[in-house]
Amino acid sequence: VSPAGDSDGDRAENLVPKETLHAIQGCFVQAPLRYRMSAEEVRDAYQSIEDLCGQAIVDFADASDLWILRNRRIVAQLGLWKLSSNHEHYQRAVQEAKAALEAGMPKGAEVVARFCLAKGALRDPEAEPRKVIGDFVESQGGDQASGPVLAAAALLSLDVADCERYGEYRELILKRYANHAMMWTFTSFLLDRYHRYWLFRVPFVAGWTYGRRQQWDLSRGYQDEVERYVKAELHTLDGKPYRLPEDSKGKWTAVLFTNSWVDDKRARLPSTVTRYLNPYIEKRGRDDLQVIVAVLDGEVAPIQKYLKEKPLNCEVLTVPGGVSNPLVRQLGILDEDIGTNALILRPDGSVAASLSEMTMTRSKHELIPNIISWSDEEAVMALLEKGEIEKAKDHIFTVAPPFDPKAVDGKGRPLKKPVENYVHLRARAHVYLALGDKKAALNDAEEVLQFLKEKAGWMTLLPKGLEEAEELVELLKKKGEE
Repeated sequence: VSPAGDSDGDRAENLVPKETLHAIQGCFVQAPLRYRMSAEEVRDAYQSIEDLCGQAIVDFADASDLWILRNRRIVAQLGLWKLSSNHEHYQRAVQEAKAALEAGMPKGAEVVARFCLAKGALRDPEAEPRKVIGDFVESQGGDQASGPVLAAAALLSLDVADCERYGEYRELILKRYANHAMMWTFTSFLLDRYHRYWLFRVPFVAGWTYGRRQQWDLSRGYQDEVERYVKAELHTLDGKPYRLPEDSKGKWTAVLFTNSWVDDKRARLPSTVTRYLNPYIEKRGRDDLQVIVAVLDGEVAPIQKYLKEKPLNCEVLTVPGGVSNPLVRQLGILDEDIGTNALILRPDGSVAASLSEMTMTRSKHELIPNIISWSDEEAVMALLEKGEIEKAKDHIFTVAPPFDPKAVDGKGRPLKKPVENYVHLRARAHVYLALGDKKAALNDAEEVLQFLKEKAGWMTLLPKGLEEAEELVELLKKKGEE
């Protein structure tokens, strides 16, 4: 709930006192802490809001900003309704919403009340959900609706499982309001890959392969389809400032947010860096990717002691304020207490992706390398389209060098062929084709096809890219016959 009208400046006599508004707003616990409250604690918080608002409405009945209290009371009653399934709470919320609208509200302040009434309208068996939701948006700006209006419309679409309409509102919100601070909580939800994967998905849809399908989908290396930026100041372990994104420009940067793994043994951070990211960086050979560990809590001294004994070979920073830092809310970090969340910055400092612990864990540590590898393919294909074949060759041959099957080690033993990311192989096939080496192009294309076929059997689902891989192999075979 936005503390609209709740400022620290002098308030006129006909306004609700700021102390009253602060007391009510204090009952709304910010994420991520609110998700660690028990159901009883949440219920008590909503009941406190209801009690405080009810008394304040009586005490300050003539206040011109009474709508602030009514909005909070509506939210509290809706919350109590969801927790208890007691329909009386919803009826009270509707009564409050009608009273608020009848009394008149400032422009833009009607969202909560109209949202409440729209939820009621959708419960009518004869209702036309699309019309109800469309009317809700039209009544508050239509095409020029604010971020909160579109967010409420998206939630109403979720209520009636309207995937198409939800997608439309999601697209509008991310296009217009992704960098608005008041929308951070909702945009981070929209961008969370784990939530996105399971929304509108039928439960128990894949039997024993559901975990494999989830892993495959969550580990795909696409970047967030939104233009986002972060601006924050972290601290080095010796107290010096480290600014994001200014001090990270020029390289891909993976910022891993975690509790202190020294104090909390549940943190999986050391293995994430040492077993997965550092070897990937070393193999790339481009010096264009760096890892930063951002610690959200814990004492600095134990971390420094740990790093002297077991260095992570990356920058380790602290986050001022811990989970209260605005960056936590902007990125939607909810579960740093049990694992690692990540922020991926492009070389120009813009946000490529933000990844929750739920996503990171279920992608089996493949996601960050995949995001970088997919960007390699995009860069190579862009160079080929511009006719810059040599630059494309240099790029892909650096991150995925051609393998000589006759190569041996220092003792004369044959070298084991390295496992390359299939998107690197796909990009390399196109480079070989541009260079006129059809045989090498076909070998890479067939390896990509074989990999995707194996994945199809592994998860009993045809992966995206399989048909294109088949078409590329057929094309190269025809070219080889020419």
